[in-house]
Amino acid sequence: MEQRIYIARHAHAEEGSPDESRTLSSKGFKQMGRLCKYLANNDMVKVDEIWQSGLVRATETAQCLHDGLVLDAPTKTVENLSPFDNPSSVVEAIDSTSNSILIVGHEPNLSALYSLLVSGKIDEQKIVFNKASILALSRLRAGDQKTKWEIQWHVWHKLFKS
Repeated sequence: MEQRIYIARHAHAEEGSPDESRTLSSKGFKQMGRLCKYLANNDMVKVDEIWQSGLVRATETAQCLHDGLVLDAPTKTVENLSPFDNPSSVVEAIDSTSNSILIVGHEPNLSALYSLLVSGKIDEQKIVFNKASILALSRLRAGDQKTKWEIQWHVWHKLFKS
């Protein structure tokens, strides 16, 4: 069985504080509209669950993806997805399930999550997550046996800007 993980960075947010309360800007909602239109038109995201950090901009981005892609998946707040959290527990949670998951969060946490998934180390094989971008990883899984994660694709909103 194939398991997929989609890692998405939140879209552009308003300035301000506290950081946890920053909302998506009108620019951010436009970014998500472009990204969702492309992903939906190409039927690229199928998930069993949506995990997000709980910070307002991630919650709003997760909602944009849920609605824009017409996903029939529950959304929940997951610990250790905030900007400077260590995502080790997130990797453990991923390893404990065969579900396909959309994860919505922040930098530099998402780069660390990616590194842990593909290399087992928090600071190797870094990747840049631009705002309003999404990366798809997949692996084969049969019970406790699983292959390594492989990149399927990585897109961001600017690819579809006209």
